[in-house]
Amino acid sequence: MTPLARNSVTLAVFSAVALIYTWPLVLHPASMALLRHFDLFGALWLLDVASSVDGHLVTTMASWPLGKELLLADSWLLLLLGRLSPSWLAPNAVASLFTMVGPVLSAWAAERLAARGLGARWPWSLMAGLAYAFSGSALAALLEGRVYVLLNPWLPLMALQILLAAGPRGGTRHGLAAGFFWVLCLLTSAYQGIVASVMLSALLACHLRRIFRRPRPWAALACLIIPAGLGYSSMILKSTARTFPQAAAYAPIQDMQSGSASLASMAAWTPDADLQNHSSTPLLGFTVLVLAMFTPLLLWRKGSHKSDPVAATALGRRLGKAPGAGHVRPDGPTSAKAGRGESAPGRGSRSIANRKRTWVCFLGIAVVAMLLSLGPTLRVISGDQGIPWLLWPLANSHVGTWFRFPVRLLWLTHLGLGTVAALGASELARRRPRLAAPLLAFCLADVLLASGVTRRTVQVPISVPSAYRQVRQEGALLDLFADFRGYSMDVGHYITDISCTYQRLHRRPLLNACLQPLVPMGPQVAVQQLLRNKLLSPESGPGVFSTLAELGVTTLVVHPDTFPTEQQEQLLSALEDQLGPPEASSRDGGEYVVAFDIQGEADDPLRAYSRILQEGWGW
Repeated sequence: MTPLARNSVTLAVFSAVALIYTWPLVLHPASMALLRHFDLFGALWLLDVASSVDGHLVTTMASWPLGKELLLADSWLLLLLGRLSPSWLAPNAVASLFTMVGPVLSAWAAERLAARGLGARWPWSLMAGLAYAFSGSALAALLEGRVYVLLNPWLPLMALQILLAAGPRGGTRHGLAAGFFWVLCLLTSAYQGIVASVMLSALLACHLRRIFRRPRPWAALACLIIPAGLGYSSMILKSTARTFPQAAAYAPIQDMQSGSASLASMAAWTPDADLQNHSSTPLLGFTVLVLAMFTPLLLWRKGSHKSDPVAATALGRRLGKAPGAGHVRPDGPTSAKAGRGESAPGRGSRSIANRKRTWVCFLGIAVVAMLLSLGPTLRVISGDQGIPWLLWPLANSHVGTWFRFPVRLLWLTHLGLGTVAALGASELARRRPRLAAPLLAFCLADVLLASGVTRRTVQVPISVPSAYRQVRQEGALLDLFADFRGYSMDVGHYITDISCTYQRLHRRPLLNACLQPLVPMGPQVAVQQLLRNKLLSPESGPGVFSTLAELGVTTLVVHPDTFPTEQQEQLLSALEDQLGPPEASSRDGGEYVVAFDIQGEADDPLRAYSRILQEGWGW
């Protein structure tokens, strides 16, 4: 099979798996989503407002009248794609493309890393792609709505370029390519940037001698990652300096524990995880895990060079024998089959660094990342108290507030175990073909059956209540929900994110601080609280709405279903007494929405908001 045909079949296989994995999203890419949680709504809002962001990364479409700074955007790559996307391509469709195409490209990149970087044979190299792109961490990202993480071929491509740079033919282009892919990981999300940095550091440590012998590739790499890393860090520190005081009331140890893996979450999926733990079940995959753990027994035998095609070839030359002759039999492209492209092991071995060191390094990365993902405490199940673990010192500092999800380090584990397992399957297939025959089927069963993907995804229609379409299209808009501060913090995030998503229909500035990182923030927090208290009090005067008009708010959209039953009638009656009949109302999708028009002359919005905070609305 030629390389072009092999790559085509590889992409076709991963596309078929992705189709099953995300079914029936392909039938309704612009009107539905597959998820269980609310992070997708923030991503849709970011895609929608990308075109309104100025050069300082500030948009006036949120946190009116202050404006919303997007330095802490979940994904700068998502922001860039939203900026470049044509106006006719809806944000829902872009998110669906991430969901359906992202895993295919990520799986292909991991397969290339296993085949070219570690010498795994095709089709066993497909196991690396399945283990990485369709892993438990990928499924958790899908269910949470972090679709931008699903498009991450950059991590395995970065690792492959580092291996090429460390090889005998490594040059400046490989260092530049590795740095470019590292930057793309950083732009994908901050956590993917951390994951890529750990992978980069580990691979450089494994090939440290190459750095001193041939510094040009590594100098090229440093020329990209150092300026990009410093620039990114300075912007994050600038933004967090304003946000950090908001998180002072939160306990770092609790933040890190809730975002850490447990032994049970890596072993099996339970329905409770989707209800209580943000679907955080980063399953490792039984087939890949067991095979990766047995790979050292297959490859790492004292005095044997079979696991290292480069070393075997060099030994054969010293003995005056052709590679593959006699007792020296490297698994490389020295045979006739490999020369015709029928076998992948050792392909490009002359351009890749020592393979034994490479697969040992990948296995070490996988194990260390798995241990770190357990967070500050070692727990059997998520509800356990646990015992102090590796990240315990960080959890007792404010670092724990910002590094809240150690579980996301498991992307390294999925990639490391997948590539090593693919190499182990290749060796097992060479020795015992019948034993290796069902391994790919077992791996597919882990992805499509053991993970529970077909039972866990929920088809959520992405629609906007029609009442937003019927109101006048000028001025700012204020959504009024009940007070959820006594409930889980996630409820407040969900309410804010879905309100921001509705903006794609009415296109009006919001008081909501969309993309809030930790706690509910922004003008809507103070304004909604004061408005609720005033409307639900025995005395409510017209001064409330004249102040809102000065702020530039021309439409008030009430969500009565979020209030207790006994308060709904009182709230709507008070609004009708002061504002007259509703301008619009709708019950689309089971959500009751009532919109009121606010008349009045707008003052300077910034001065009006300052007066609201200082004088308590002047009531």
